[in-house]
Amino acid sequence: MFNKRTLVTQIISSLTELLAIAKEGAENAHAGAINEQSVAETQYDTLGLESAYLAEGLGRRVVMYQQEIQAYQQLVLREFDHDTPIRIGAYIVISNDEGNERHLFFGPCSGGLTIVHNHNKLSVITAESPLGRALLDKQSDDEATLTVAGQPQRWYIDTVC
Repeated sequence: MFNKRTLVTQIISSLTELLAIAKEGAENAHAGAINEQSVAETQYDTLGLESAYLAEGLGRRVVMYQQEIQAYQQLVLREFDHDTPIRIGAYIVISNDEGNERHLFFGPCSGGLTIVHNHNKLSVITAESPLGRALLDKQSDDEATLTVAGQPQRWYIDTVC
């Protein structure tokens, strides 16, 4: 049986690593913004201002990662059977006619995050993504079609758990 709690723990671990990187970057940018060597000598000297903007952006990213970690810590996991519609918390395996297979986790946030879980590359998707919208409310053995660069792509839902 597939252990989604282990998967969610791995997602939280990845987000925690990203949070640490963002915190360090924000601290370094803030230090650069207030450093006496960053004081503008001319009207065209913008190093301090650029560092301040960078610190602000990274600070927002820190808050975002903290919120995402909290969302995964509070996520209530449930099992999906053959007839259960895809929702947040579903682990999904899809394939196409070319033999490509994708492993997905339908998360509350962090769309685009990619990890390796059980030797498979796994992508987190959300309801806001085109693929997430195409899979939402589908079940095992259904087909999902989405358009990418003007071309329709058909995916078969092999597993939902």
